[in-house]
Formats: sequence, C-alpha cells, structure tokens
Amino acid sequence: MGNPRSSSRPVRGVDDIAPQTIERYHLIDDSFPGLDENGKLIFDQNNGTQVPLDQIPDAAIRDASFTFLADGAAVEWKAQPSALTEFLGAMRHRLKFDLSKFSQARLLVNVTAAGYTNAKTRVQYSTTGLTWYYLDGLASPSVGINTTGLKVSTWVDLCDGAKADVYLRLVGINGDGIVNPAFGLIAVQVK
Repeated sequence: MGNPRSSSRPVRGVDDIAPQTIERYHLIDDSFPGLDENGKLIFDQNNGTQVPLDQIPDAAIRDASFTFLADGAAVEWKAQPSALTEFLGAMRHRLKFDLSKFSQARLLVNVTAAGYTNAKTRVQYSTTGLTWYYLDGLASPSVGINTTGLKVSTWVDLCDGAKADVYLRLVGINGDGIVNPAFGLIAVQVK
C-alpha cells in the first residue's frame, strides 16, 4: 500500500473527520481513506499506524461520501428498462461500505441526458450481496432523472439493517426501454 503517511499537499475529504480529531487521525492519501484487506476504511494516526474505522470514536466521524460513477465522460444507459434493474444492467458498480457509524444518506446524480418521464435512480444495500433493500427500508434515496442537471435526493434515515458493513448498488426504475439517459458523477453522501 506504499507509505501510509499523508503527503504535505492539502488532504481532500478532511470534512469527513471532526476538526478536533484531525491532529490524531488523517486520511491515508490525498484522495481517499485507505482500505484494509476486508475493504473497510482505515485512517492513519500521527504515529504511522493504521486505525480501522470502527475503532475511531463516533464523535470523530461527521460525514463521508462514496462514488458509484466518477465524474468524467458521460456514461449512457441504453434503453433503460421499466423494471427495477441494477445500474447499466451490470454488477460492476457495486461497493462495500461500513455504514455502522452513520444515520442518514442522500443520493447525488448528475444527469447529462434525460431519461424517460418517470425514470428514477435509487440506492439499495445488502448484507449478503443476494437480497437487496432500500437504505431507508422503503424506496429511498431516490432521484428523478427525467431532466438534466445535478439531482439531489432528500436526506433519508438509514433503516437499522443498513447500519452495518454492507454491499451497495445503484438501481434504476421506470424507464421505457427506449430512452437512453446519460450520467456524470453519481455519489452518495452519508452523515
């Protein structure tokens, strides 16, 4: 994993850790916290040792975000179907993220080409990768993708089942099987 110490350049994502904790914990590198062998977030202490996220005090963690699709060239979803379907009809955008220290989430989707009238994107979690549920236990977070621009869902409360080290996936619903929505950045923020 290379040198676990942060470089002298400004660290992006410092808002993910409460200010009083910055002196004790900091991100592994300039772009994102490191991951341990189980895919859990780890931070570097000033002494160079790595600390798993679950060992950082709850009061030290304020918010975080994770990205399903990085900002770059627009990605087109050809003929988005009406039925609930994993993003782009593939599993390659799944993530694993420890949500145990968070209570709310919201979805951000940059739509570069509009989808069908009632088309939406949503986020689901699973503890096994086999059975999927919405983060709030109902149908959210969710955003309409029938117009272009940055779409931001409301903050939703995480249901108890989502407050764990879970698999996450992006899904779409209510396309028409003809229209091809396109996307830039797709991310979820948690706090």
